[in-house]
Amino acid sequence: MKLELPDVFAYQNDATRSSLAAVSPQNLPILSQRSRGTIVLVESNDEVRRLLSRLLQQEGYVLHTVTCLAEAREFLREQPADFVLARRACVPLNLETDIALRDVRQKAHTRIVDDFGEMILGQVVDYESMSQCLLALSGLLVSLLEGAHTGVRGHAQTVAKYCRMVGQRLGMTRRELDALTLAACLHDAGTLETAHKISEPTLQENQPPISPSLQSSLDLFANMPFAYAINDLLSSVSEAGAVEGDLLPPPPLGARILRVVDTYDTLRRTRPEQFSDENSLFEWMRRQPIGTFDSDALETLIYIRKSERAINDMDIFRETVLLVDPHPDELHFLGLRLKNDDYHILFARSVTEAVECLKAHPVTLVLTEHRLQGEGTGFDLLRTIKSDPVRRDIPVVFHATGDTTLIKQALELGAEDWYSKPQNTEIVALKIGRILSRVRARPGAAEGVHGSLREMGLIEMVQILCAGNRSVHIQLERENEKGELVIHNGQIINAHYRDLEGEPAVLLLLRWREGNFLIRPLRQAPPAKITASTDALVLQSCVAEDQRKAATTTEPKKNTP
Repeated sequence: MKLELPDVFAYQNDATRSSLAAVSPQNLPILSQRSRGTIVLVESNDEVRRLLSRLLQQEGYVLHTVTCLAEAREFLREQPADFVLARRACVPLNLETDIALRDVRQKAHTRIVDDFGEMILGQVVDYESMSQCLLALSGLLVSLLEGAHTGVRGHAQTVAKYCRMVGQRLGMTRRELDALTLAACLHDAGTLETAHKISEPTLQENQPPISPSLQSSLDLFANMPFAYAINDLLSSVSEAGAVEGDLLPPPPLGARILRVVDTYDTLRRTRPEQFSDENSLFEWMRRQPIGTFDSDALETLIYIRKSERAINDMDIFRETVLLVDPHPDELHFLGLRLKNDDYHILFARSVTEAVECLKAHPVTLVLTEHRLQGEGTGFDLLRTIKSDPVRRDIPVVFHATGDTTLIKQALELGAEDWYSKPQNTEIVALKIGRILSRVRARPGAAEGVHGSLREMGLIEMVQILCAGNRSVHIQLERENEKGELVIHNGQIINAHYRDLEGEPAVLLLLRWREGNFLIRPLRQAPPAKITASTDALVLQSCVAEDQRKAATTTEPKKNTP
């Protein structure tokens, strides 16, 4: 069996690949060591290490073997190498590995494979890239499928989102989380494909809910190879509601989480008259017979949703801009441009619609045309706002054609400015941004949201903010200690605690259970100091916390004198 390593490292640049390809094993069976390069092989199994050493040396590579990435990093500090090659079983998924892997990649081309047999076939796939692409593609396809079914749009994404958050909090590994996310994303694909209602639970008096039938999904996936055994996971969901005391072994944690989250989102969508709010729904789920729902998964979901509602009620993340125009389609691109700046956009055609929006939403700025649909003009809307003691400070900008007399009248009535049509969308967006910056700088403007970590856990807060793609600055304080986290577009990019910065500071801060927090919108992102994914940071923190709890419960109590 011939080992074609130049194909394995196909990600290299063209010059390197060409130089390697020029050396043909057929022309030169045993190559000199300098012609092929140096490999650091990360392998803990003695037999595998000996076999690969012979193969690689036979191909003419200089070979150095280590048992873990930390040893590879130490080796590269002393000696140069061209390649680092590792089997995934020797590379655990944790923060220490992420840090070591980052250092190793800076000094040598690095590849991690699930099996060295894949190398011989020239089919090396990076796990991180594979999982991200697989989950993103699956989510896109299911979104398209759900789009044809009114009332179920977004169900799969919602279930996948909360399954992953609950699984993280309960200490699942990265691979288990990815498998659960994929299963949650695809669990209703069969029922959608056969035009059945999504996840039909039948509620009978004094009976637990019948788990959604997954047979159609299992039939659909029967001949499809997946990177994870999602069929086994989906098959276990129906067993997840088995009453305690049954002789059957308990289903896997992922199946129990999926059952809880899927039932929650299904009943929320299909039974609004029975469950008028989430609290009544969660109380109903709690009252079901023991074993119907996994109690840890259910209570974790309840806590996450409580924290999420509190964060969504903060109203600190996005200013709301009301665009008033009889032809709102003309402002479509302006609306998109403002959304890109993280503003919430509302549209109205008339004075009446605009006033209703002002009553229903905390509007920060109004951009209005002079001529509006129905009775009333932009001047009438301006007078209404300025006569309202609650909303009189909202800046009103006109965006219309007009002569000097109209512009003068608008400014005399209290308008912030007048932008003549047509005007470049980018210029309008920049001007609006400047006005809103002044609004934020006013005395008494919202400085952020305070709270206690006893009321809202920091890990849950980070999960929710990152899932919502938020950009915030979090200040933390307890007794005489202070710390800060910076989240930009849903990723932790920096942290400070004591004399620590970056990833070590994040891991310590995420373990805080007491203290106070202050969340402010992030206006300007600082340079990123953290390269590890937020998933990895949260997972590592959860594992460390579980280990601490386990050590606390098993530690023998000291006798008091």
